Amino acid sequence: MAWRRGAGPRRSNTMKKSLSLLILPLIAVLAAANVLRAETAILPYRVENPSELLTAEQGAEYARLLSLAAVVAKRELVIASPGLLEGDMRSLGIDPASVITADDLSRLGRRGRYDYIILGTLTRVKKSYRSESVLFSTAERRVCGNFRVSARSLFKLAEAEMKEAFVQYRDRKAAREASTLDLAFVVDMSYAMSGDWGSVRRAVYGLSSRAVDTLGIDSRIYFIPYSKKVAAQSGFAVHNSLNQLRKKLAAVNPAGASGGFDRALEYAVKNIAWRQGAKKMIIVIAASGFPDSRVAAQYGVRAGKRGIAVHGISGGGMRDDRDTVLERLADASGGVNLGVAYHQRVYDKDGGAVELYMEGGRLFRSDLYVKSWRDGILASGRQRRNRRAGDRFEEIFLEKRGIAPDPHNMPDLYTRVTFNPVLNAGKLYNNIDAVLLRAAERSLRGGAGSAGPLGKVLITDGAISFWSPVADAGEMRFYRQKKGYPFPFPLGIVIRKNPADTYGISFIPTVRGITSDFVPALVKTTLSDVVQRKQYHMNEGLFFPPVWFIDARVEEVEQTGGMGDVRE
Repeated sequence: MAWRRGAGPRRSNTMKKSLSLLILPLIAVLAAANVLRAETAILPYRVENPSELLTAEQGAEYARLLSLAAVVAKRELVIASPGLLEGDMRSLGIDPASVITADDLSRLGRRGRYDYIILGTLTRVKKSYRSESVLFSTAERRVCGNFRVSARSLFKLAEAEMKEAFVQYRDRKAAREASTLDLAFVVDMSYAMSGDWGSVRRAVYGLSSRAVDTLGIDSRIYFIPYSKKVAAQSGFAVHNSLNQLRKKLAAVNPAGASGGFDRALEYAVKNIAWRQGAKKMIIVIAASGFPDSRVAAQYGVRAGKRGIAVHGISGGGMRDDRDTVLERLADASGGVNLGVAYHQRVYDKDGGAVELYMEGGRLFRSDLYVKSWRDGILASGRQRRNRRAGDRFEEIFLEKRGIAPDPHNMPDLYTRVTFNPVLNAGKLYNNIDAVLLRAAERSLRGGAGSAGPLGKVLITDGAISFWSPVADAGEMRFYRQKKGYPFPFPLGIVIRKNPADTYGISFIPTVRGITSDFVPALVKTTLSDVVQRKQYHMNEGLFFPPVWFIDARVEEVEQTGGMGDVRE
């Protein structure tokens, strides 16, 4: 029995979105076969019709990327070392570019004690990539699965596939941070939400999917609507069921005037069976003010005492300086108060493009597109009143003319203030999904009621150094062992916007303890390059937030918290 080495997801210059395409169906088969604790080898992929856009050498790079994604994503998977695997293949004369037989794979399995082997071919078809892959059982000497998938790019598609593939397996990092989560969405379902409801619905589902699928957290998701026509009791709850959540969200639509917030918040704090030991948070998503709110702050204090962080999200045309209810709630419970930003491109009478933005009920313009708008237009901070926008945004003052802000009517607002008619307008975008993620991740990574860090570590790549908090004893031991180590080690980092930092960003270590042979050149970078290309590293790459790897060294380790008695 023989076949050409054609089966599996391959890596290319666009590797960014196709990685998960392959891993999803393959791991699904592995799960069905109950072999996730067996060792799986991922062979270098063969590239069909190599070109400048997809070179033959990228076959091995893609296999490493696929191995890295599997190792980083889930603790149950045992993936063979790419370095050792390639050594075994050379010793047996197995060439990824040649025909590979069942006997070849059986010999390879016996030599390396690999239980399963994944191998495949990647082809570029116009602007897309196609992979054909097989999963081979060395014990049974047969192919367990055969798959064919395609995608326009590689990384983002990989994320989607990984979510579906690893539903039942916990994420390594999440297992430390939150094994259980109680998350309540208290959502303004008045008519003021009509324009944003589609985005809010997708964002609620996306954040829930991240908790359940990507992070593998045991999650109870509550949806509590409010308006003068929609009662809090008409909401619903789901437990780890994204399918139920999708169906129930699809059945909800805005109705009625603004009101009823106090009753909804009271219902969330008092009536939800918050679990002991779970991470607890309430996310309020508002599109209008709180005209009848009287006791919201009181329930914010109650929530804080019970370890429930209340995060406020202000959308629509809500002005920072008018409604302070969400600000007080966040202050009382240890949550955050964030605003939704909007962007729309319009064209004036001369055909020139004007970029319009809105956040906190304030309208801005710029001649050039500002990519960072998704990170927020106004400076971050708990006190949101009188916040300043970046230098690239020019404010168009609506309040001086008594004009009510409305992000869904920015072209008309622009014309009324500037007397510059708009002939055409593009699609309106918002960052609701990113704002929800920022609020929730603060709680998942140590919001209200969390213990402080044990200490901090000074990490360098030889050019730039940064301090990072050390959250637990395991991390502390790891960095202590690496201090003074003569060779650099691979460290996976996530880049986050942080105006208070020297470079305007923070470097957050997320993946450690991986050997260098798992890290392909496609995900390697330097801190200097990150500083120069902030937006790229924050938005492109493997997973989201993207994980990039640096060659790191530990310069200093400082302990500030107690390590505890080892016997406990």
